[in-house]
Amino acid sequence: MNTTLQYKDLKDMIDEKLNLLNEKLKNHQDSFNQNPTNWGFVGDLQNISNTLDEVLKSLK
Repeated sequence: MNTTLQYKDLKDMIDEKLNLLNEKLKNHQDSFNQNPTNWGFVGDLQNISNTLDEVLKSLK
């Protein structure tokens, strides 16, 4: 496989994962709305935010 095809395949896979992340965030929001005093939901998002910061740093 050449680099162009591999790049496209990986880019497509990342796009699919981002779509899945958005779906899961919507479900997470629904769960939070049912229990808005639970700090665990905030901790989940803090962890995800920190992880995304690391991902973004790798794409400079």
